[in-house]
Amino acid sequence: RNVLFDVLRESAASQNLESVLDTLAQRLGPVLRFREVAVLIKRADGELVLQAAWGFADPAKVLGKTVRYGEGLTGGAAASGKTVHVTDVASSPDYLAFWGEVARTGSFIAVPIRAGGETIGMLALTRPPSDPLKAAESRYLAAVADQVALAIKNAQLFAKLEELSTKDELTGLPNRRYLNERLERDITES
Repeated sequence: RNVLFDVLRESAASQNLESVLDTLAQRLGPVLRFREVAVLIKRADGELVLQAAWGFADPAKVLGKTVRYGEGLTGGAAASGKTVHVTDVASSPDYLAFWGEVARTGSFIAVPIRAGGETIGMLALTRPPSDPLKAAESRYLAAVADQVALAIKNAQLFAKLEELSTKDELTGLPNRRYLNERLERDITES
């Protein structure tokens, strides 16, 4: 419950999607004993991009990587809109091991982040073999994914409103408000 509360609080306090996703990954990992936590968000081109990571030896090696719908366990869960839970990834040929950056041991779960009947992202989580994921935990993770969906939609709406407030909707060019803000910032910096 504390993790859910933290996600809600962060999403209400911050309109920055990266901050919300980082908080989620940082809180979920240690509290729920995950080995790795990855949050992937659907891009406009339909691919999922890994935007937040925790527990990886070198997160920079996985951040920004993409998964197509239907690719591996995570892409398969995204395509079906259903959670995929594998108790032993060593026996699953579809497990991509985060592009070879993690061990092919333990358990794995991919939970769709859904809003308005559409998958807008994925939670991909692993546990070591000594502490496998239980089926009951998938219900809790589905509740976390629901809160993440709200946070994502909130951050996306804020970004869209911010863009609309500084650009002409018809031409896409900066408007007077943008120019005034930029002028003030430039005067302050000089």
